[in-house]
Amino acid sequence: MIDPGALAGDDAYLSRVEALIEMMLMDDDVRLPGYRREQLAQAAYEEGVEIPDALIAQLEGRA
Repeated sequence: MIDPGALAGDDAYLSRVEALIEMMLMDDDVRLPGYRREQLAQAAYEEGVEIPDALIAQLEGRA
């Protein structure tokens, strides 16, 4: 295993990786694992989610 911190130092390595990811995200065709899920979770937290009445009734044992 190669230790990137030994080559450039941990701070430099992490800074470069962060810059690379930021540049990748500028391209609409690039998809990173978990990125969309994180955005959707944040939007749901801020805006809430709609739950159909039928599902609420089912969860409450009324259906």
